[in-house]
Amino acid sequence: MEGLKRIGILAILAPGLFMVFAGCAGSPVNKTLQAEEALAAAGFQLKVADTPAKLDRIRRMPQKQVVRGMIKDREV
Repeated sequence: MEGLKRIGILAILAPGLFMVFAGCAGSPVNKTLQAEEALAAAGFQLKVADTPAKLDRIRRMPQKQVVRGMIKDREV
């Protein structure tokens, strides 16, 4: 009788545990890609620092802040 109770409890808990672990096995989320896509959708443009001068300019900018700039007397 005690063995039947254990089997009954196991039969109830096993599918629940399976669903919990199956839910954790989803594909990993790339948060950087999501952030880049959200910024692109908002109208931001990706610029590549392909020269030492551009890289130096980027290094002088504050991190994690939106910075306004000027290009050819036009605000961007």
